[in-house]
Amino acid sequence: MEISTPATITLREGMGGNSSTQITKEELENLKKSMYLSSREILECHRRWIELLRIRNRNVSQWRECRISQIDFIEDLAEMTVNPFADRICTILSSSEDRDGSMSFEDTVNLFSFFNQKAPKDLKAELAFAIYDFDGDNSIGRSDLAQLVYRLCGKARINEEELNILIEAVLDEADLDHSRTLCQIEFMHLLTHSPNFESSFCIRI
Repeated sequence: MEISTPATITLREGMGGNSSTQITKEELENLKKSMYLSSREILECHRRWIELLRIRNRNVSQWRECRISQIDFIEDLAEMTVNPFADRICTILSSSEDRDGSMSFEDTVNLFSFFNQKAPKDLKAELAFAIYDFDGDNSIGRSDLAQLVYRLCGKARINEEELNILIEAVLDEADLDHSRTLCQIEFMHLLTHSPNFESSFCIRI
């Protein structure tokens, strides 16, 4: 599932040939118009991106064109290292044509924008649906819910009976059409009515 929203933009148009390590005023203003981030937060994203490139001994003067592999991005960015869904987040938000989950600067800014506290709740729920749809069939089924629980709790900490009880409880509450899977609308309805969803789906920059 592709996430296509006003919060996602590309920097590749209108950047000119500037190869310095600084973000231009024009780029900053364009990002402010399209992201749920302040100028300070965008500049912090840029600082963090340059830092990530330096960790991997990349040419920081080419920061606009550089990509960081999914493995390195998760290992080097603290917010991703501790996130049990980091690989899925990269897979969904990566703009890589190779679909390898590698991250660019604009992908990184999109990440912090989606997870910003100012991002709309329904946008976060749409992203969550894509992340938790592990098999990519545009629905959240039993196997997806099992993966979700295992990642949150650890596979060794919950037995099969407990897992099945938990999955059935979720489906009983949210499966409005009795298909025993959750479509995007059902899943988003479940999340948007969860009091802890927004706070748990937030990354501060």
